[in-house]
Amino acid sequence: MEIVDSCLDILHEIDSTLNLKYNKYYIGLTNQFGVNNFVVFRAKKQHVLVNAYGLNKSEIQTWHEKMGETKLSLLSDDSDGNPRFRIFSKEDLDQYRDPIKELFAACYQGTK
Repeated sequence: MEIVDSCLDILHEIDSTLNLKYNKYYIGLTNQFGVNNFVVFRAKKQHVLVNAYGLNKSEIQTWHEKMGETKLSLLSDDSDGNPRFRIFSKEDLDQYRDPIKELFAACYQGTK
């Protein structure tokens, strides 16, 4: 959960009203207006799976290339092509903080 909490710290730099919402199968996001799941986390024993939503079609390929340049484990896309990746440790998150924050910010802007 340390990784998810650290991701929330990054998200607070984008919107300080965001909070984690713990559901049975995933951890979503809420703000003062309600649910805003532009990023969804699935905590596993060995890693955290991050699904990013809200990108338009032209941005998706660009983000796949940017995330592919990192050492994060980029997974096959969901049905809409949205990026999915694994974060294995807090060190990985710290090392790739900037591209992760940029991705979160792009997704946030896409859901406005």
